Amino acid sequence: MKQHHVYIVQCKDNSFYIGITTNLEQRIYKQSNGLSKNAHTFKRRPLILKELETFTDSKQVINIEKQFKGWCRRKKST
Repeated sequence: MKQHHVYIVQCKDNSFYIGITTNLEQRIYKQSNGLSKNAHTFKRRPLILKELETFTDSKQVINIEKQFKGWCRRKKST
């Protein structure tokens, strides 16, 4: 069964990026190494993984991502 991950990374400027992926290692590697100049995280490296949730249901991971995006800044950083 395919695993879906929703994650929060804290950027160098203390902003947060929330994303979904099925390949966490690859996604974090690409973001941490600046492989996409158009990415939100490109100019905000280094990144720190702050939260990770894993699910097998893609609908559930989308709902969790929406929940994370609704959190206030203080809650995201804890």
